[in-house]
Amino acid sequence: MEKTATIPVEDLLNPAAKDKANAGNKVNTPATKVVVTSPDNKKLMKKKIKAEILKVNPDATVVFDTAGNATVTTKDGDVATIPASDLAKRRSRPRKS
Repeated sequence: MEKTATIPVEDLLNPAAKDKANAGNKVNTPATKVVVTSPDNKKLMKKKIKAEILKVNPDATVVFDTAGNATVTTKDGDVATIPASDLAKRRSRPRKS
């Protein structure tokens, strides 16, 4: 006969981790992606994306690399890089019938 044990949920959770939002990462990623309407105008797209990042990370510094990834530095000195794929999406085009 096999023996089974019940482990209380409290024993499975790391109390330090559950108290920290974003798993300890203090840099927030915008909930919605910016729709790329003008892929040729990278300056405009970066401006829109930066505005979205600053909405969820007030007083942060945002720097983009050549691939479009954003490195965000908070006023507290926390740094994280948000991949371009998490920040922007292409506008979907309607299918032709």
